[in-house]
Amino acid sequence: MSYPLIGGHRFFIHLVNRKCMKTKMTILLSLLLLLLPFFGHAQWSTDRLSEARWELAACKVGDQLLFAGGFRLTPFGHSKRVDIYHTATGTWSVDSLSEARDEMAAAASGSLAFFVGSSGIGSIARVMDIYDASTGTWQQETLPKVTGLKSIVISGDQVFVAGGDYIDIYDIPSEQWLDSHPLDRPRGLMAAVSMGDKVLFAGGFDGYLADRLNTVDIYDRTTDQWTQDSLSQDRSGVAAVVLDNKAYFAGGVKDDYDVSDRIDVYDGATGTWTTASLGTPRSAIAAVVIRDRLFFVGGRGNNGEGNFDLIEIYDPRTDEWRTDQLSEGRHSMGAVVDGDRAYFAGGDLPIGASDLVDIYDATLTGLTPVAAGGTVSVFPNPATDYCYLDLPTALEGQTFELVLYAADGRLVRQMPQQITTPTPVATAALEPGVYLLELRRGAARYTGRLVVE
Repeated sequence: MSYPLIGGHRFFIHLVNRKCMKTKMTILLSLLLLLLPFFGHAQWSTDRLSEARWELAACKVGDQLLFAGGFRLTPFGHSKRVDIYHTATGTWSVDSLSEARDEMAAAASGSLAFFVGSSGIGSIARVMDIYDASTGTWQQETLPKVTGLKSIVISGDQVFVAGGDYIDIYDIPSEQWLDSHPLDRPRGLMAAVSMGDKVLFAGGFDGYLADRLNTVDIYDRTTDQWTQDSLSQDRSGVAAVVLDNKAYFAGGVKDDYDVSDRIDVYDGATGTWTTASLGTPRSAIAAVVIRDRLFFVGGRGNNGEGNFDLIEIYDPRTDEWRTDQLSEGRHSMGAVVDGDRAYFAGGDLPIGASDLVDIYDATLTGLTPVAAGGTVSVFPNPATDYCYLDLPTALEGQTFELVLYAADGRLVRQMPQQITTPTPVATAALEPGVYLLELRRGAARYTGRLVVE
């Protein structure tokens, strides 16, 4: 009997007559249940800020994660607090902005972090704080023309700050303001992203919580040209994130304070737009990229009501969605990614502010890097008490990590295992359903789909 080549490797299936092999099966299952225990790895953990607040900004410089500013209830008002998490030691320290502000925005380049925000006072609203992580020192720059609710993004060696009627441009090497570009239409609270040599400022509102807009101002650094485009829907409070030269603008508030489920996707290579949808309409979402997946985290509902603990995770390569959950529902968080970890800090609660930091560790989940390997055949499939796998003879006796994920991405089982041919896997303790089975060795991944009855 010959067996097919799958993913460059030869696999075969093994049939077992359970009635004829009852004794052997009992011994085998007992052994496998000892070898394949369920592990208690958790993908989430929590920490706390020194002060509960929302509308704070977060960014990473070196081995420091900064969570700056925001609005607090105790004591009531804007905050100047900066919580700094030192990833090398796992410790926290506290620093301060030059002035208390909320509606914060942040961007980082090298060892420098740039913070802007608003307090409703013109002189304070026009301050940009610059933190140098290499020295632990601060300096301030006054924005030439930008006022109101601001957005900030970095492209190359230039910092772009947008709000009100203008976009102010700051040159990092010379520490000088270069220009102030007039916006196509005055607005605030825009979504801002940088992708390659382009920067985009999308959506926002004209005036204080007035008309929502679909305007997109796009600057191309290679041509030094500004152009205008449009979102498919007028809205403000949009989350923005970039992956693989595509910008995703998700959710937000439409007119009449209704929230949106729309995702506008801009392709930087072609300059074209497509649309997608969130499963649940929301605004004030935190959006990040972890291991080439898009995370849309938390948010609020219509008329600013309702705080979501929902996390929607999208994989553009497979066009698949799954969901997860924050420890508590909230919106207007500070979010930052450090390697395989994402931190979601603070936020607005139904009553009060949060000091929680939810920490997501992708190394303990199904978000594995895509790498060379193959597809594992599984039989019987559907399985009841156990199934068989097989690998090429050249891989026999080597140690692989065996991992099982539920259909929603939850880690179910994880452990090293010596592979022999054929390889039995116990399934009797699994709940009925569909599972992703993965064998890992170095960068290689051998995957298969398992159905348990």
